[in-house]
Amino acid sequence: MRPAQSSLLVVLSVFALYTTPAASQFAVSTNPIPHAALDLTYKADRNQWLFVDKYAVPYERMLVQLCVGRNASACSLASVHASGLCESLGEQLAGPGWRAVDAPADPCLGLARVNASMRSDPPNGLALDNNFSALRAFDLSQANNQSDGSIVLRVRFVYVQSLGTSSAHVHSSGYELVMRPLQDTPESVVVQTECSARGLRAPHSHLAPALGGSILEVVVLNNSGTPTRVCMWQCALPYLKMPWNAPPLVVNVSASPGASAAFTASCARAPASFAAVALTIPLLGVDLFSFDVAAEILLGVDRLAELMAADLLARFGPVRVLISLRDSEYNTRRVQEVLDWIRSFQRLPEYNVVATVNTAFDLKNAATANRRLLQASNESGAHTAMLDVVLVAGINTQTLCCLADSALEFPQKLKSHDLGTQTAHFEQSQVEVTVVVKQKMREQPITQDQTSRRKNHDISSILVPILIVVLLVGVFICLQKKRS
Repeated sequence: MRPAQSSLLVVLSVFALYTTPAASQFAVSTNPIPHAALDLTYKADRNQWLFVDKYAVPYERMLVQLCVGRNASACSLASVHASGLCESLGEQLAGPGWRAVDAPADPCLGLARVNASMRSDPPNGLALDNNFSALRAFDLSQANNQSDGSIVLRVRFVYVQSLGTSSAHVHSSGYELVMRPLQDTPESVVVQTECSARGLRAPHSHLAPALGGSILEVVVLNNSGTPTRVCMWQCALPYLKMPWNAPPLVVNVSASPGASAAFTASCARAPASFAAVALTIPLLGVDLFSFDVAAEILLGVDRLAELMAADLLARFGPVRVLISLRDSEYNTRRVQEVLDWIRSFQRLPEYNVVATVNTAFDLKNAATANRRLLQASNESGAHTAMLDVVLVAGINTQTLCCLADSALEFPQKLKSHDLGTQTAHFEQSQVEVTVVVKQKMREQPITQDQTSRRKNHDISSILVPILIVVLLVGVFICLQKKRS
């Protein structure tokens, strides 16, 4: 079976596992699951499968379509990403075999509907009854009498944003599901990634990244020459991972290292307009980081971010503080990627951007001469590390004038910080760049009523002067007749 070009094909194979409630209750697909693409869970309390679209986008309303055609060729999985009149968009989405499931008629698209053993589950999910007899009516497999009882379904998530009264923007993502019925239904069956199989989860993973959900991924790290597979969770911009180095949450093990941080962690959306400051803080008195203690050190770095945010709160309001340890062997992601994203606003015509670069900034390459100079001033002979910091705050008079200065003052007030296994002392910090990003006011789309009123106003503005001229001419003619 071949997927349509430029479409996303997700093939799930769910095999039966007989488990007791005390056993590990998950099953891993025999087919590779696309990286961070899905979250499929069996809900025993409802006897339903829940399929989640990880590629959802912000929307006003959503609907799910099911392929009811006799074969897969009747239902293309190619994504639809278009704006236009409701009628034309409805025709584009309908196709020869697509039908909307479990939803009232959309006020704009007006798509045909079908009753099926499934229903949309906002914000970005689809609930399928564990009733394969009913689902088989929509089976697209070439051989319906397969010995394993599997069926093939095609579904499509459609996200709608209204543009006035008769237009809209739509975005869709399509999937092909290959499902096998459970023989012995366990209490809970989850088909996820390797990290999920280890009993790890990420904050708000039921949401798509575009809606503020997080993604679990496996990163291969070098542990003294030995490849080590570590699970990390990430957010998709414009959502910022808070705290930056927080580990995944260990399910049902609240006492695990970093569990408290994971409970409070989230993907925090950056404001539409904001001020940002990037700076670097040199650390003295820090021993070389071994891989075994790296995770604990990063938790200490996140505690520093929380202290800085709390210190700045009273004057500047909520400030998102992100700190990465440069050249970390454990979390190789740097907050520099957030700074690169902030700089990218300069290329967008919808924003006004003012960036102020510190030409004297010389802490960019910690491993070279700058590090040696800093080490020379350290009497203990301990190594020097660098913390890269990005602060993001809503725009107000205080953030525009003083956020950078306050960020520089904070390490000097604190002087040192406990990193769990050692205490780090702060050297003089430097600001690399400050950026102010302001979103331009967008013009509201003109509706048909507004267009009609504008036309009537234009006609009135032309007719009134003409009537006045005609009236004056008539008066003039009458006066001339009286004189004659």
